Amino acid sequence: LLITQALANLLINAAQVSPPGGRVTLSVYPTTHLGKPFMAFAVRDEGRGIAAEHQGQLFHPFFTTKPQGHGLGLAVTQNIVMEHGGQITAHNRDSGGAEFCIMLPLLK
Repeated sequence: LLITQALANLLINAAQVSPPGGRVTLSVYPTTHLGKPFMAFAVRDEGRGIAAEHQGQLFHPFFTTKPQGHGLGLAVTQNIVMEHGGQITAHNRDSGGAEFCIMLPLLK
């Protein structure tokens, strides 16, 4: 349930920053990190991307670039992911927009 909330937060953010008619994509795929198996969930948008001056603040509580935002969505998302032993990253895409990726460890 909490992972669903984390993904919903990312998808809602992506939809809000994408232009009208823009595409939001969720990709799910297995990967490895430091020799261990993970499942990756990548959310891509077609928005303006992440401003360089905001990159280091994205996951800080109460940081927002939205006029009506409260700045807790990404901080809560990061906490959920970390509580599940995973990690979350964010970067700008070469083709425009941003990508947020949640990686969760797979049990073996």
